Amino acid sequence: MRLPEPRQPHRHRLNRPRWEPRPAGPSPTYVIPSTGHYPPAHSEREADQAPARTEHHMFRYLIRRLLSAAVIILVISAITFLIFFALPSNPALLACGKTCSAARLAQIKAGMGLDQSLATQYWEFLKGFFAGRTFGDASVKIQCNFPCLGISFKDDTPVFSTLMGRFPADLSLALGSAVIFLVVGVGLGVVAAVKKGSWIDKLAVTGALVGVSLQIYFVGLLLMYVFVDKWQILPTPGYVPITRTSASGSRG
Repeated sequence: MRLPEPRQPHRHRLNRPRWEPRPAGPSPTYVIPSTGHYPPAHSEREADQAPARTEHHMFRYLIRRLLSAAVIILVISAITFLIFFALPSNPALLACGKTCSAARLAQIKAGMGLDQSLATQYWEFLKGFFAGRTFGDASVKIQCNFPCLGISFKDDTPVFSTLMGRFPADLSLALGSAVIFLVVGVGLGVVAAVKKGSWIDKLAVTGALVGVSLQIYFVGLLLMYVFVDKWQILPTPGYVPITRTSASGSRG
């Protein structure tokens, strides 16, 4: 009876290089017996240059992001500027009033710079944002300082000054709504997650869906009627500067 020959291992297993440690040397390096070559290793110089390369890549990334943000802002400003001129209304005619003559209308157009080309007006707008500009004619001049966003056609005041005058009220509303959202919204979300499937979870989800579906002016008027007129728990809404005490600042 002939015995079976022993099974030869697969060819690719015989040719597979084995990693063996080299006995001598300051650091554990490895050699491939079939070739006699050492695999490439990072030198100490490359390890020292790695942080510098990382900082260089990060700096280039920040520069690219800043340039892309500047381009996006420029495109948005150009689109906004073109939309303003696409409107059918005439700003010079609105500023002139009902009893407006042709000479007065031409004078207002020259004072606003509307008699210039569209490209020149956009360039003056960009230059005024960084360096300020002057509106008006020789008789009446209105100075718009940096950053100049234009002047109001109604009262000839800089738009940026008007925005800064309303900013404290907007800031107080934003902070108040953020506090209510963090306390009520996040609190109900945590309770609904802990009590998942219970009546508390269902009530919180239903209230959130109803609150998101309703319009803010309707909810505001309803809350004013309930808490101010009906129950008289809260005072009549009114703006109080945020720099005052917390009790008086929360009024309205």
